Amino acid sequence: MLKTRSYQSLVPCYLWLNSLLRTVKQYRKPRRAWRECSRDALVHNAKTIQENLPGKTALMAVVKADAYGHGATHCSQLLEKNGVTIFAVATLDEAIELRKSGIRSDILIFGYTAPSDADKIQHFDLIQTIISEQHGVALEETGMRIRCHLKIDTGMHRAGIPRNQMETIIHFYKSDILAVEGIYSHLGSADSLDDEAVERTQAQIEAYDGLLAALQKAGINPRKTHLQSSYGMQNYDNLQYDYVRIGISLYGCQSDYSELTLPLQPVLSLKSRIALIEYVAEDDFIGYGNDVMAPHKMKIAMIPIGYADGIPRNLSSTNLKVSVNGVAVPIIGRICMDMMMLDITDLQEVSVGTEVAIIDSQDAHFSAEVLAEKAETITNEILSRLGKRLPVIYK
Repeated sequence: MLKTRSYQSLVPCYLWLNSLLRTVKQYRKPRRAWRECSRDALVHNAKTIQENLPGKTALMAVVKADAYGHGATHCSQLLEKNGVTIFAVATLDEAIELRKSGIRSDILIFGYTAPSDADKIQHFDLIQTIISEQHGVALEETGMRIRCHLKIDTGMHRAGIPRNQMETIIHFYKSDILAVEGIYSHLGSADSLDDEAVERTQAQIEAYDGLLAALQKAGINPRKTHLQSSYGMQNYDNLQYDYVRIGISLYGCQSDYSELTLPLQPVLSLKSRIALIEYVAEDDFIGYGNDVMAPHKMKIAMIPIGYADGIPRNLSSTNLKVSVNGVAVPIIGRICMDMMMLDITDLQEVSVGTEVAIIDSQDAHFSAEVLAEKAETITNEILSRLGKRLPVIYK
């Protein structure tokens, strides 16, 4: 593994101090809204996944998009302490953030990094994905020795070097500039087991395996291999490569309402507090617009969290309920940028400061999957859109 003196010079005590300050900050009592994550659940999920992988296969923890809303630095620090040795992110900035938080394990960048930033890839000892022939050539032309994985397009047609461009692939492996340490592809339909999806997935697997065999025949060691993400691991668990790239499953969720194949636990709860309680007279309008009128005298509560925090505005008219002292309470009126209203007419034991769970990791009735279904999207989007102004607290 390549190391650079420039990164090693960054490691000393200011990183430790930065980590300590982050830790102290997360234990401040939240007053508005926050993301609350379970250490035990995250560690349980990582260990459960690792225990169910084939012998030589290791877990690559995908912590892009702020670890799917779970706080990338806190999450990665905890996973690294529990044996995870490689992380994956989408952008250079995400990778640098992990390095600056003290993460020393390998970090793979999935997405495009401009060749003009090659010095940062080297400086922080990162692994860059080569997403196309043009990208790889441009990185080579920088003359900087950087660690890379090759992304291969086996039929998803989103990013990657086409699998039939053997000359290009072999060229990068033999490059005197690029240090190619691995090769991977991505399955486009592994989340479904209908006939068409299985046929497409099998074709991708065969294309990838065929490429690996061709490289071996040409005298090229492909080095690290990986093809499966969360659903690839669940639905094609007979495959054996060096890594599985686990994102949504690591956090104990599914993208939709399909059943988990492993006993994983949801990690994240999304919480706020009642900031105001008032009474609304019959026939008075509530919130923006004239579409919600009180059918009778009502008691409503305002909680200071809204679509700027990642709660989709289109959940306003979906009969969404949140948990107040374990009781399902409907939201009422349109979700605003910074707040939303609840109908607490039938609740007695509530006051300003009472905790409200929009997502409750301990209650499937208030899961991220429920929010995603009502918003007509996937859980990944709901979680990854949770805003930076929501502090993350690991308990």
